[in-house]
Amino acid sequence: MNFCNQEGKSAVVEQEHLEAQRLAELACCGCKDSTYELVERFTPLLRGKCRQYFGVVDEDLLQDGIVKLLELIRDFEPQRGANFCGYAKYMISTFYWNLKRKRILEESRRAEADVSDEHSKCSGTCDDEIAGVETRMALETLPEAQRDVIELIYMQGLSTDETAKRLEISYSYASKLSRRALRQLRDGAFSQEMCRGS
Repeated sequence: MNFCNQEGKSAVVEQEHLEAQRLAELACCGCKDSTYELVERFTPLLRGKCRQYFGVVDEDLLQDGIVKLLELIRDFEPQRGANFCGYAKYMISTFYWNLKRKRILEESRRAEADVSDEHSKCSGTCDDEIAGVETRMALETLPEAQRDVIELIYMQGLSTDETAKRLEISYSYASKLSRRALRQLRDGAFSQEMCRGS
């Protein structure tokens, strides 16, 4: 017979509760056979709770329930006058309920993290694209000679000397164009920030 698998107050159910109590008391004293029999008889309850809370009887869920039942048997104190069947049924139900809540929270956090990661990737890409557009627009405001120097030095990674040779100008003139261009870009960026702030 399976313990605690029937509802109602019949003589059979009462007998099952008494038998569960007797086995739990023996198991508390170290009787392995009683522990084994309690696990066997409570397995249908564990399966029912798996179905109730998760919609499926998963082997891992069942094993988790058996481990919890063994803890309940170990921690049961018959001298307190508690009914083992009622105690075990309540604690197993609570165990599976908490396990379900924990899984739901973990799935929710995982989903939020995935959305946040996607947003960060998109945001980073968008920020880079906006910065690229702003840079191109700022470069368009420069005179052609300054723009050429900036593009070669800062976008293509050439040295000032290499830039001067490529543009067929002196090193000092290339350096002067670079300084002027950077000053103009900084001043332009500063004035844009001032406009945005007001």
